[in-house]
Amino acid sequence: MKKKTVGITGQSGFIGSFLTNFVRFVDPAGLEVIDFRESSFRSAQKLQDFVSKCDTIVHLAGMSRGDESEIYKTNIDLTNRLIDALGKTGSRSQVIFASSIHESGQSPFGRSKKESRLLLERWAKKNRAQFSGLVIPHVFGPFAKPFHNSAVATFCYQLATGRRVKLINNSELKLIYIEHLILKIIEIIRKGKSERRIEIAPDVRIKVSDILEKLKSFSALYTKQGIIPDLRCEFDINLFNTLRSYIGENERKVFLEKHKDSRGYFCEMAKAKSEGQFSFSSTGSGVERGNHFHTSKIERICVIEGKAQIKIRKIGEKGTYSFLADGNRPVAIDMPIWFTHSIKNVSQKPLITTFFTNEIFDPAHPDTYHEKV
Repeated sequence: MKKKTVGITGQSGFIGSFLTNFVRFVDPAGLEVIDFRESSFRSAQKLQDFVSKCDTIVHLAGMSRGDESEIYKTNIDLTNRLIDALGKTGSRSQVIFASSIHESGQSPFGRSKKESRLLLERWAKKNRAQFSGLVIPHVFGPFAKPFHNSAVATFCYQLATGRRVKLINNSELKLIYIEHLILKIIEIIRKGKSERRIEIAPDVRIKVSDILEKLKSFSALYTKQGIIPDLRCEFDINLFNTLRSYIGENERKVFLEKHKDSRGYFCEMAKAKSEGQFSFSSTGSGVERGNHFHTSKIERICVIEGKAQIKIRKIGEKGTYSFLADGNRPVAIDMPIWFTHSIKNVSQKPLITTFFTNEIFDPAHPDTYHEKV
């Protein structure tokens, strides 16, 4: 069966990269991503070549920060260039446009979003094409750009890197987690139906000050005391995972203290105020485990006997990070979500490794996706 080809303008952005990786690695059934480069907007021919390959186009590219007049001009221009390419190729692609709840206001960004949505709607109606205009609330999640995508991203970055945090605006935010938005977009792609204007419901409505207090409490426990907070709801887990994504590579290593006596030694690996699971493994010399990633599971790994090379790589990127872990100097490694990881025994004796996850393993929903580091 032929796969539906999906092109994503703004593929390298926050939402675009998540959508790309979700289709490629988590939920690829019947879908194939067509690579898009931002430079294509500067070449009519390249943009037409891209459009001609796509059954569905998700238009995410745009400008949200900077000079106000430039924001409006840029966003309208990108939409008109896309419409021109659709017309020149005779495309009848399904088009999904990411607008914003700010379209109800009078800011240049909001006006550009609303007008772009209406421009694409008119094109679709004239050409009898499928179109869905999404009115999206504030989106949060791992790897969002601080001082750009949302206050959540900014707070997480500041707390994780020890910077000063300042509350400027205590408005109420309508928030949706990035994965929930992506699942909605994929559902619309698969249905292939036109829905002129779709208001995406937020996960929560919450004051900025309440978000900051939650993040401060998470940071105080986790980054200062090494304690995983009591995460009683999905929103808290998603917020905590967002905070963890800003922890620097060197700070992912948590050196542990060996309490020695005549019996041997005792080491505290992780403490949690919520439920979780501790596990251990033995790995033969030269053997490698893992090569998988998780999208929500909180995991900490600790080598307690032998030597291991631990590698991690962010999904969708090529660069890898490598840690050498030695049981003679216990160190716990936090595994961020959306990083594929592996552990290899580089010693001659068996490698003994312990694992902590914040949830009990469920074979029906393992949250484990295989991908070579």
